Amino acid sequence: MGFRLRDMSDRYEGKPFLRLLECYVLWSVDALSASQAKMLNEVTPKLAS
Repeated sequence: MGFRLRDMSDRYEGKPFLRLLECYVLWSVDALSASQAKMLNEVTPKLAS
């Protein structure tokens, strides 16, 4: 009956918009890490098509 945490590695599986949204929120509060910013920059061109 206890609360179980999901494995964080599959958190975004099948949910690309969730990843984008999380990065946007972190960016907006100036908390986006360098690795997350790199990933966001890599994904941006794919979103434009």
